Amino acid sequence: MLSAEQLREVDILDWADLAKEFQGANLLLGNGFSIRIADSFKYDSIFDKFLNNCSSDYRSVFKNFETSNFESILQKLLDAEFVNDIFEIDEPRIREAINQIQNGLITTIREIHPTAEQIYWNRLQVIAKQFRIFSNIFTLNYDLFLYHIVMILKDAWEENEKLKGKIQYKKLWRYSDCFWKLYDNDFHTFHYYQDPNNWKFVYYLHGALFLFKESLDDLKLLRKDDGSELISRVADIINKGRMPLFVCEGTSERKMEQINSSNYLKFAYKKLKSSGDKFVVFGSSLSAQDHHIFTELDDNRNSLAISMHPVTKTRDELLKIQDQVRKSFTNASICFFNSDTLFKV
Repeated sequence: MLSAEQLREVDILDWADLAKEFQGANLLLGNGFSIRIADSFKYDSIFDKFLNNCSSDYRSVFKNFETSNFESILQKLLDAEFVNDIFEIDEPRIREAINQIQNGLITTIREIHPTAEQIYWNRLQVIAKQFRIFSNIFTLNYDLFLYHIVMILKDAWEENEKLKGKIQYKKLWRYSDCFWKLYDNDFHTFHYYQDPNNWKFVYYLHGALFLFKESLDDLKLLRKDDGSELISRVADIINKGRMPLFVCEGTSERKMEQINSSNYLKFAYKKLKSSGDKFVVFGSSLSAQDHHIFTELDDNRNSLAISMHPVTKTRDELLKIQDQVRKSFTNASICFFNSDTLFKV
């Protein structure tokens, strides 16, 4: 890896050099953020891993749907089963395909996501404190790490509130994702209303494993205080026939189709469109599959600090990546920083 001085020569700074300028900036997180917390989280596609868990016969069936939208595939299978029942057609492979997609997704999630016991909670605690310098959080990740971090900050805020009038206390912020209203004992439902008083906001631009759809409602699975495993509860809900609300299509255009099918995802995307000024982009490869996200950042003429992971890359390779990024952003002001110098654990 190049030294800090060599990185400066190719305009890759340390985060400390940019921290003051980007104090209070919005933050956009990609998969590199999750990898920072858990090295084992290096996965490219939930759908690809799901296909690997399928039998070869059904792997080809799911590929023929030409989509990686689990909810869309499942709904088409359920519709086919319903029509066959009406015409008294016995086709057991449809039911088997339904079982494969439900059980396969559960298996995949359990493979890729650490349990609470496996999570490095001290890392989450350290990273949660570093969130305080930022404004709103936008994430492209599906996992539970940001959920846990938001809960850590919420608990810290509540504890801090208890100290008011007793000792000198530090002003803290808590995050809301706009799932305000109680739906039932397990879920909150999305609500457009936002109260900015003592709140910052987190937006799951591509959904998350703990978000679900129920008819016209978008729901968030609630944290329980009974010690139950959140990722196991996600698996249980999938087993009952609900698919998580997350965008996993292979192209930017297909992703936008999924976003437009959800009230919450449309709301989150609209917030990205209207959030101007400064953004810190951390852990994203800025790939063509997320063109719809980065177009909005560019159209808003934001000032962007973009992380780069320089490990194993040569000087020429880094310069080539920077050139590609600059060509992708024609309006925004761009600077780069070493990802190893932010969210240090």
